[in-house]
Amino acid sequence: MLRLIAVFLLLLSTPAWGALTDSAVHAPPTSGTFAYNTFVPGSAGFPALGGTYVDPVFGETVRRVTDGGGTANDDDIYAHHWCNANGTACFSTDDGVLRIYSPLTGATLYNDQPRGSGNLPRANLQWHPTDPDKYQRFENARIVERSLLTQTDVTLFTAPQTFDNYGGSLPWVSADGDVFIVAWGGQGHIWKRSTNTLYTGATSSFVPNGGWISITPDGNYLVTASGGSSTPQRQHWSFAINHGTASVSVTPVQFWGLCGDHGVLSSASDGHNYFITYACHNTPGLWRADITLDQAGKSEDQQLAANKNLIPLAWHDNDGHLSGNMAGALRDWVFLDTENLNGDPFNGSVTGWTAWKQEIIAINVVTREVRRLAHHRSRNLSGNYYSQPHISSSWDGSVAIWASNFNKSSPSGYVDIYAIHFTTDGTLPPVDTDNDGVSDSADSCPAQPGPASNNGCPVPPVQLPLDTDSDGVPDTQDPCPTVPGPTSNNGCPVPLPPDTDGDGVPDDTDICKTQPGPASNNGCPLPAPTGFVLTVTTSGSGGSVTSEPEGIACPGVCAFNYTAGTIVKLTVTVDPTAIFKGWSGACSGTGACTVTMNTNTTVKATFKVTERRRRR
Repeated sequence: MLRLIAVFLLLLSTPAWGALTDSAVHAPPTSGTFAYNTFVPGSAGFPALGGTYVDPVFGETVRRVTDGGGTANDDDIYAHHWCNANGTACFSTDDGVLRIYSPLTGATLYNDQPRGSGNLPRANLQWHPTDPDKYQRFENARIVERSLLTQTDVTLFTAPQTFDNYGGSLPWVSADGDVFIVAWGGQGHIWKRSTNTLYTGATSSFVPNGGWISITPDGNYLVTASGGSSTPQRQHWSFAINHGTASVSVTPVQFWGLCGDHGVLSSASDGHNYFITYACHNTPGLWRADITLDQAGKSEDQQLAANKNLIPLAWHDNDGHLSGNMAGALRDWVFLDTENLNGDPFNGSVTGWTAWKQEIIAINVVTREVRRLAHHRSRNLSGNYYSQPHISSSWDGSVAIWASNFNKSSPSGYVDIYAIHFTTDGTLPPVDTDNDGVSDSADSCPAQPGPASNNGCPVPPVQLPLDTDSDGVPDTQDPCPTVPGPTSNNGCPVPLPPDTDGDGVPDDTDICKTQPGPASNNGCPLPAPTGFVLTVTTSGSGGSVTSEPEGIACPGVCAFNYTAGTIVKLTVTVDPTAIFKGWSGACSGTGACTVTMNTNTTVKATFKVTERRRRR
């Protein structure tokens, strides 16, 4: 009892933020309940699934949200929001099965959900940025959106070929859920959902399976990264998106060339778009690069001087993962984990421990305020890739998750997932077990999803009177209960008037009762055409074709029926940025095209936009 009182008094005296904000060295304890080498799953005080512990150094509450049962685990985490719009659900891909679980309780919300297929079937998953019920995936050449509550799918976009590998680590939609990257054939394009518009222009430097492609949260820049092992190891470009002209700039800005494989994009409250990443070469640390600053050809010193060092990491901590791209009140914050593969003494000693080592950190990209949240306590035992924390957050930044083996080397490959709830007032969001938007405290059916209008319970189906033929007339009032008919005829079919020639025009209005014809001609056959069709096609862009006499105005009207014997003259109009290459079909050369309409005729005009003129 005394211990409980002491804990209660401690909580009362603890500020809303439990995290530390300094830059000092804070080593984990080497003895006691939370000793760095012995506080592992199964030890005294270690939380079970859904349970929590308070980080003994930084004071944040850490929740265990998976329990692999002490077995090897390949529960991969990707930085592009592995948790949903409001931090109430997260992905888990262990054993090749997509499971949706609650980061508030660890409970499974939905199991065995579709993961997608194609070049990147695991990392292509993405939560809808504003709707916590929906997530999106690639199905070869389709983007498919799934509703968890209804367990139904909708195809959002279909590409001309299978989508490229996007790189797996960054989002491919803007923070409002409206502007999408769609990439195939080594090029990235922009598609706007609200207008179903595929923008003109495309990236030219995106290298699938070697770099990555993403979009800024504000939807105004398409960003790519590619490069090899030579200096600079990773080159980054930003392509401006013009929503007024529905186009992507063909001239990118090269804004960073100093490594930066792992990174995150932020549309900050100061009006700038930043790339947050690790630097290499001579100056380690976490850096903020403005994606609109042209750094092409700049030296390392010039690039560093033009940007901001957010955290001066040591060399052995100059690696890790980042997550951000958040919307709403926390849009300026990003999360990172520091991973040192060589500098962590595996014997439990913390001698020589440095600031930022093996930590979960939140940082404000505008103010540079830092909140050090926890030691992730995951070690590179047996070279297990999945033991890397791979920090990821929800779209609103309310929850961050990471992987950790907690120094548990047996079995090889063991890892579980842990979460910290990051809110502006330091309070935990309400538990919502069934993820229906109604907190358990106000939910009459906490394990069954239902609308708030029904206190979180499923709405029972309305019991309608029996209507066997589904014609809207109940069987008790329907003289023809098995044959559908209109209510105006008491649910019985209305007899059709006679139609001798079967053309759909009743005999009483059909002038030609024995000869089928359309209703537009009073049921009589249409007269044979008296003229011939001239069809114009265009190839390329940058010009148009008109006719004399009128009829053709292509693009637009590209076919017209002329009276037999009509002489038609076709003329081209060429844009300043293009050339007319000539006619084909019924005409040739580059002069005027004249045809006599004695038969159906096709003419083709070919245009080409010139690179020399485009650059002026």
